[in-house]
Amino acid sequence: MLRLSVLALLLGSCACSYYNGYWGPLSICFRQTENDTTQCQGLTPGEVTCSGAMSWTKPFRDDTDNRNGGCTYQWELQNNANHNIQSHVYQLCFRNSEDSSQCSFNGTTCTQWVGAGGISWTTPFRDDTDNRPGGCSYQWLINSRAAPNVTEYRVDKCRVHFLESEGSSQCEGSRRSMSGWSTAANWTAPFRDDTDGRPGGCTYQWGLECTSNQA
Repeated sequence: MLRLSVLALLLGSCACSYYNGYWGPLSICFRQTENDTTQCQGLTPGEVTCSGAMSWTKPFRDDTDNRNGGCTYQWELQNNANHNIQSHVYQLCFRNSEDSSQCSFNGTTCTQWVGAGGISWTTPFRDDTDNRPGGCSYQWLINSRAAPNVTEYRVDKCRVHFLESEGSSQCEGSRRSMSGWSTAANWTAPFRDDTDGRPGGCTYQWGLECTSNQA
């Protein structure tokens, strides 16, 4: 078995990523769709940012507070090429586990199963944290299952990486974590968003690490 994650070691201390992954046909993508660039910073409304060659998505900054509006989030898996993902298809899931009026739902949303040429978004989630008690608690995972078709491009398992890089007191829990491999489907460690009127915000990025067998 060839672990192509060795490519990351060649990058040494590259700031683009802290995980040992490689570019395969899959990326994790993020978009914020609400037309509020004061509380939702770093991306234009509706702009899609995807992980790439051992790189994160672009940074997105959440600075919601008592001002009107909030930030509406979606994530997707995207197949970067018209390769069938040999032996597996994949599904990305997000959940918020805090039952707060500042979070649009308490529960889990998943993409469809993604294979060759696939794109599928999670259900929109609205974050409107402010000075009210409570916050939103976030986690991600990726599932895989057997696929019937086989081509030359093989991806065996993947896992999600999450990074919060601002580190203000409003960004609680695990600011840097990874999910289990898709074959085990374990969540990232909980991260809690409690942004409000205090100075600072939370800056988010995501990455996807995969391993491969090739004949």
